[in-house]
Amino acid sequence: MEWPIYKKSLLKVGNLESNVGLCTLWTEKEKILEKVSSENYLIAGQCYSKSEGISLIIRHALANKKLSKIILCGADLNNTGDAILALKEKGIDNDKNISGYEAEIENEIPKEAIERFRQNIEIIDKRNVKDYSSIDDFLKTFPKKEAWGEPEIYLRIAPKAPEMYPSEKTGFVVRGKKVGDVWLNILDTITRFGHIKKSKYSDDQQEICGLMSIITEEDAKNIDWKPYFQFTKEHFEKYLPQLMSADIIEDVSYTYGSRLRNFKGINQIDAIIEDLKSAFFSRRAIAFTWDVEQDYNNKHAPCLGLIHALGQDKLHITAYIRSNDMFGAWPENALALRNIQYEIAEKIPAEIGDLIIFSNSAHIYESDWNKAEKILEQYPIKLRKEPDTRGNILIEIENSKLKVSHLSPSGRLINEFYADSAKEAYTKIAESQMISQISHALDIGIELGKAETALKEGRIYIQDKPLEKNK
Repeated sequence: MEWPIYKKSLLKVGNLESNVGLCTLWTEKEKILEKVSSENYLIAGQCYSKSEGISLIIRHALANKKLSKIILCGADLNNTGDAILALKEKGIDNDKNISGYEAEIENEIPKEAIERFRQNIEIIDKRNVKDYSSIDDFLKTFPKKEAWGEPEIYLRIAPKAPEMYPSEKTGFVVRGKKVGDVWLNILDTITRFGHIKKSKYSDDQQEICGLMSIITEEDAKNIDWKPYFQFTKEHFEKYLPQLMSADIIEDVSYTYGSRLRNFKGINQIDAIIEDLKSAFFSRRAIAFTWDVEQDYNNKHAPCLGLIHALGQDKLHITAYIRSNDMFGAWPENALALRNIQYEIAEKIPAEIGDLIIFSNSAHIYESDWNKAEKILEQYPIKLRKEPDTRGNILIEIENSKLKVSHLSPSGRLINEFYADSAKEAYTKIAESQMISQISHALDIGIELGKAETALKEGRIYIQDKPLEKNK
């Protein structure tokens, strides 16, 4: 098998008789290699990851045992160099983690092989060196040595999907037109990123802390009923009065409707309507279900905490739910809250805006995990190209520069700038927060790359069109 085995395009092979590898960490290897002769090193490359990156270093060192020294140099932005030094000094624990670091060595590499790496590879720390030409002088001092053993090659196995993917942990946003569309994205988000923990019931739960769901176009009078809803229209019609009426069901101490519409004699929904009628810009149009005196230590305290109506160009409603069963309850919660929004808007009157639901503990119980996965399998989420609410970005070449124009959703020019490179352009776009959608950002990244290529090679660039070949 040809060496290096993995990531060949990202590595630079120098003198095959050398025993030295250069690990440039987060610094682009080219910045260092322009000061270092290829005669003085065997291999050079960057290392960002404390898990995959270090595992690849071990694999390549074991596969070519001419490599006996690794020089750490360049910027170490996430302490990868420290992790490599800790591996050399202390080894790994029983779970193949480098002690003190979130760094797990890949399973296919046996512990005995990792020990051989530790015993035979010298790690030299030159991260404090800023004059990279001095590294070249340093490399010249090493005599050439024979390989320290026979090659060992451990093939990589395709990874299994983790129980929980890495994420930002808190503050997820899911936006869509209809409740059913948003619900699919919520299920996908929680089953992919939710933290698995115990609940006060027999089931475990998979939970996201701080999930904001936004519904923009659901018509409460003509609901877009999805075939994958876990409740019927008849069930929803029986549930809806629990929010739309102050009546209390027999043998039930309260309903959301009773707290919202008869809280110690106050109809808070009517109060919201009157407040916004008198001043649509008010920030006080808010209704609470939480009664501190009753609920501070109540095992059956309301999950829905408050509803806040805010008038801008339209009437937006925000609901806060402290604990939200996103599989068993959220769709009905959302549809009922949309009905309240319609009720308030019609009586002001005002145009319907967005419904925003902030679910602080957004969870799916263990008994529903398989059901959620089956729904996602049967109704896979497809990328729908929709206009970015922050507008459009036009890319052109003008006066030997990249020209970026920012248009509002209605097509009005609101900003423009010039850049010498794709990197400069996307940095300005990111700093100005011109994009709200990941798919839009990826598309613009592709276009900036094409435009930069056209600029360098003197080719014609037209956005969203393939680059023509040079004649």
